[in-house]
Amino acid sequence: MDPAGLVWIVTGGKSGLGAAVVQALDARKAYVAVLDLNASPDDNQPGANVAHFQCDAGDEPSVKHALEGVKAHWKGKKWGGLCHAAGVGMAGKVRSPPLAPPSPPLSCVLHWASLTLTHARRLSATTASPSRALSSSPLSPSFPCQTPRSASFVLTLRLSPRSFDVFQEVHRINLLGSFLMASNVAAVLAAQGGTIARDADPSTVKDRGVIVLTSSVSATEGQMGQVAYGSSKAAVEGLVLPMARDLARYGAFLLSSSTCA
Repeated sequence: MDPAGLVWIVTGGKSGLGAAVVQALDARKAYVAVLDLNASPDDNQPGANVAHFQCDAGDEPSVKHALEGVKAHWKGKKWGGLCHAAGVGMAGKVRSPPLAPPSPPLSCVLHWASLTLTHARRLSATTASPSRALSSSPLSPSFPCQTPRSASFVLTLRLSPRSFDVFQEVHRINLLGSFLMASNVAAVLAAQGGTIARDADPSTVKDRGVIVLTSSVSATEGQMGQVAYGSSKAAVEGLVLPMARDLARYGAFLLSSSTCA
């Protein structure tokens, strides 16, 4: 599809993959709308046909407001499609140690061990199970320790569950953002092209738009710490086929690109 003379939406267009797409489209004489949280013009994107719009891809009002701004900026221009490159990749294991203070000195560890064993011996005199006495120690799983310098350390031995807020934010931007951007741009493409007759000869149907979503190799080969990111990208891949089938009658293509860093 020749992008020249058409309006293209690029999210996350201020850096990385998005910035490269902006430069490529600008070189092909396209009108490029850069949607990003930072809407200020960039010296690396000086093209006369490049315009910047502030947008949070995971927020519906923000997406609709930005796209209305694009329509007003290039009023009457035909849209070519979308390259959705915005995304986040916050890492973290399902269960990981919480943020801990500096490691205590050896003297502190030995002091804790001594107090724990002393506590166990005292309780063992009143219980038939020494192991139960040890596990009931108030010094486990965390304990304070005073060093000769009076510095206080706390060792936390428990593992904390992964923050749901982080997981939710990654999916809001990567998955919900993909749906919001694709569905809203698809509505414009469908409106400007109309439907294709079922008996139409495919060779006579001109390109009516392209929507590219960004997935990742982590969707199928996620590594440790990529639970949120990998699952969000797997969901993006699951989004592509049914949405592509929905848009087939309008002649618009939808696909995803899997990146690998």
